[in-house]
Amino acid sequence: MKRPIPWLALLLFFLPFNTTFQSCKNVSEEPPFDLTGENFFQNDDAAVRFVGKGYSHLNGFYFFGTLALQELTTDEMVQPFRGISFNYEESYHQFHKHTYTPDERVLYGNWNFFYDGIEVCNGLISEMERVGRNNLQPFISEVKVLRALYYFWLIDLYGNVPIITKFENAEVPRNSSRKEVFDFIENEITENADFLSKKTDPTTYGRITYFAAQALLAKLYLNAEVYTGEPAWPKAVAACNAIINAGNYKLDADFFGNFKLDNENSPESVFAIPYEPSANHIFFFAHLASLHSASVKAFGLPYNIGYDRQVCTLEDFFLSYTEEDIRKKGFLFGPQFEEDGVTPVIDTNTNFPLDPDGPPLNYTPHITSFYGAFMQDGVRFTKFELPYKTNGIANREDFTNDFPVFRYADILMMKAEALWRINPADGEALALVNQIRERAGVPPFDQITAENLLAERGREFFIETWRRNDLIRFGKYNDAWWEKPADPDVHVNIFPIPETILEENPNLVQNPGY
Repeated sequence: MKRPIPWLALLLFFLPFNTTFQSCKNVSEEPPFDLTGENFFQNDDAAVRFVGKGYSHLNGFYFFGTLALQELTTDEMVQPFRGISFNYEESYHQFHKHTYTPDERVLYGNWNFFYDGIEVCNGLISEMERVGRNNLQPFISEVKVLRALYYFWLIDLYGNVPIITKFENAEVPRNSSRKEVFDFIENEITENADFLSKKTDPTTYGRITYFAAQALLAKLYLNAEVYTGEPAWPKAVAACNAIINAGNYKLDADFFGNFKLDNENSPESVFAIPYEPSANHIFFFAHLASLHSASVKAFGLPYNIGYDRQVCTLEDFFLSYTEEDIRKKGFLFGPQFEEDGVTPVIDTNTNFPLDPDGPPLNYTPHITSFYGAFMQDGVRFTKFELPYKTNGIANREDFTNDFPVFRYADILMMKAEALWRINPADGEALALVNQIRERAGVPPFDQITAENLLAERGREFFIETWRRNDLIRFGKYNDAWWEKPADPDVHVNIFPIPETILEENPNLVQNPGY
């Protein structure tokens, strides 16, 4: 986002990023922010700046393993071995094959990231409740639902996680069952949603509003059967209707409007994580993880943007897009050319096996093998707009795309799925799905099936961190796909609690099967 929204600009000036998570140990430290006494809360602007600390932490969402856990474990993305190794590469291979173990460093960093955010939220809530001003209730509710969002990601990834709501004098936590965590998230949302703003303007962009709370509730109910054993399809429909019937959102006429550098103007954004040049984390990780270092010549990017890790798309998934599908333009494939559109991009790196068709870079859907891929193997992704600079150099700070956590297309698709689960012949469900397909430029479905609905969600929400969630709900996460056999045990549907966390807190019990 190029133009700072007012509340975020104040936040970035006032509250520099910092985390103080103590690995689920006793937290009795001073709050991770600076206060000037009760007078700090005398007006809403000051309260907005205060609660902004909980949002600044979200800048690390895409960076701290979430992409790897939610996408590299699926049939959408893979990082094959290309003759270069780095710290996390073996973890990424294990994620693809579902052979992950409790000592994975990515799991540890991801767990810490979410509990860091929860600790910050707990500190914010504690201080506002201590001050006790009447004007603070909406802000307390806002932070409680933000905390519920952190817990949603934890219940989805790790299942039986500890619930921590106290900042000072907290007991050393124990696991809560997945059902208990579900109930906690549901209660936090339903008890606080009515205190939240229903504005949809720059003052609420990137913040938890009433509609963001309903989107989170819809996602929770959509996965209720996975999390608790009991479906909640009608509740999912009701939460979606609370957003749809308000009339504040609509599909962006341009699908890629959701992913542009200044995508804060998309009418589809229900809740997004804003990224600013002045923030500690900026939105370039998806490109950094995917592009061949030589490919940056095509975009006027600095050479250190492409790291040659080269995460790519599985061939079968890429081929599921038809030629007329507009969304296919979010992938980078075929011969690559420099900015002039004529000069071939040349792979001059002699440290790796030369591609079979020579030095010109030519991204191919086919991946030669999992442990012996060529550097050009696999289609790359540019769904999020790159800061293309003609006759110039784009810097990391130019990656200002905001990350859409919940967008209106997902609200429509969640409602469609819930209606279809209740009645597979539901006409409204079919019409909702076909709205998504119409924008993509592809023919409507005649009927909804489990197969085509799951495939459509994959095509629409690629690299938005929902694929693992969807595969599990549709009972397909344990299937075989390229270079991955079928899982013999569904215990892999939740990740292990990191071994280091168990060592730091003996009250925690490992998830079954690990």
